[in-house]
Amino acid sequence: MGPLATAYTLATLAMFLVCAIARNCTDDADRVARAAAWLAFGVGMSRIVSALVPAPWSMAHYPAQDLFMLALCLGWFQVRREWWAVLLATCFAVQLYMHAAFWWAHDASALRSYIIQNNAVFIAELLILTVAGGRYVVAGIGARLRMLGGWHRSRLAYVGAS
Repeated sequence: MGPLATAYTLATLAMFLVCAIARNCTDDADRVARAAAWLAFGVGMSRIVSALVPAPWSMAHYPAQDLFMLALCLGWFQVRREWWAVLLATCFAVQLYMHAAFWWAHDASALRSYIIQNNAVFIAELLILTVAGGRYVVAGIGARLRMLGGWHRSRLAYVGAS
């Protein structure tokens, strides 16, 4: 695995960690955590396939992964109308278009451009999920701090009354 693939893998793990922490902060982050888990699983599978199969055939499964994620995100959006789900679905739809254009053209010289474009959209997916999960984390920390502040004030009032 090269340095770029390593960086993407580490960024994926960081995104997954933020979303897993978000899920521990609130049940509302369940869909974000699931999306992060599926995306991380897809990256892991892609790393295994790319170690075994040369490009471009190592990327032949990308359309199936992206179609699956598009369907999940659209379903999640219909349930809760969350901004991140529709943005993520849009990213996967764009990637499906890019896959179709690349595989339809049968142009080996377009491989580098295809990889760069795919990576740019993948970075957007990571950012969307990291921000969505991060918002839940910040909200969870804020709620815990407000609760702690309330406990502190009530404790001071109790101590002052004695």
